[in-house]
Amino acid sequence: MLRRLLTVCIILTFISAEQITAQYRAFPIDDGHSSITFTTYFSKVIKVPGSFGNYWGHVFYDPEDITKLSASVVIDVSTINTNVQFRDAHLKRADFFDVENHPYILFSSEKVVKTSDGYAMNGTIQIKGTEKQIQIPFQIIDKLNPDPWGNERFTLAGNFQLNRNDFGLGEEGEFFHKAINEMIEIELVMTMAIRNTDRYSLFNHPFAKTIYDLMMEEGASAGLKYFTEHKAEQEHKFVHSSQFLDMFAQRLIQYKEFEKAISVYQYNQELFPDEDFTYANLANAYFLNKKKKEAQSFAAKALEKNEFNTLGIELNRLLAK
Repeated sequence: MLRRLLTVCIILTFISAEQITAQYRAFPIDDGHSSITFTTYFSKVIKVPGSFGNYWGHVFYDPEDITKLSASVVIDVSTINTNVQFRDAHLKRADFFDVENHPYILFSSEKVVKTSDGYAMNGTIQIKGTEKQIQIPFQIIDKLNPDPWGNERFTLAGNFQLNRNDFGLGEEGEFFHKAINEMIEIELVMTMAIRNTDRYSLFNHPFAKTIYDLMMEEGASAGLKYFTEHKAEQEHKFVHSSQFLDMFAQRLIQYKEFEKAISVYQYNQELFPDEDFTYANLANAYFLNKKKKEAQSFAAKALEKNEFNTLGIELNRLLAK
C-alpha cells in the first residue's frame, strides 16, 4: 500500500546532493500546535465540521529555498471527530473510511512551486486504498525562528478540496450519498519544531549530567560506558527506555556533534533493535553528517520495522537515486 505511494514519490521527486544544504533538515510536526480540520454540508445547508486527533509527519525544509520543502504525513482515521458520536462511528464503517481495512490516510509531497500568492505543494494522497494526485496551496505564516523557549519552529497553512466520491466515501446508501456534499474542504495549519534540548530537565539530574559531561569531555564512548556500568542502580523506568539515550543524541545533534550522536544512536539501536525510531534517528544523524550510504541503509531498516515511519520515508526517498 504505502510502498506503491513511495515508488511514485521516488520517481517524481529527487533532490541532488548539490541541493542538500546545511540548513536542509528534518522537522517533525508539532501536533500540539497543529490542526487538520475539514468541513462539509448536510442537505446543502447544515455545516458539519470535523477534525483528526492523531497524525504525525516530517518535513524537510530549507528556509532559503521553500521549493525544496518535502513532506510526509500519516493520519490515523480512527481519530476522526465531528462532535457527534454515532456519526463518527458511521464514518469509520465500510461505506465511508473502512477503518478496519484502511486505518490511515497517507500523503507524500512530490514538488513545491512558487505561486502568485504563496506556494503550492503537489503530492499523492491515499485514502481507503485509492491514490490521487492533489495540489495544496499554502503559505508560510511563521518563518523559521526560535520561539521564547529556544525551539526552532515554522508554521505553514493551506487549504484544498477533495471529492469524496473519488475515494469511495459514502457511495453505498442512497440517503447519505445524496445528503452529504461531494466536495470536502480541508484546512491545514502545520507547525514543525526541533526542540531546544537545553530546556530538558533530564540534564539537571546528576546521573544524566555525568553521562553528558563525559560525552563532551572524553567522547561518546566514555559516557556510554558510565551509563552501562551504572544504569542498574537507577530505579526510574525512563532510564531503561529507548527514549533516554535518544535525548542525549538529540542534544549532541543540536550542538553539531554528529559523530558523537551517531555513536549514541548506534548504541541505542543495538539496545532496542525492535523500535523503528532508533533506526530512523540513526539514519538522520548519518544524513546530517553527510554519510549518504549509511543514512539510506538505516532509513530502509526503519521502514522495514514500520512502513509508517515518516522520517524513514522522507530520508529514503530523499537519498534514493
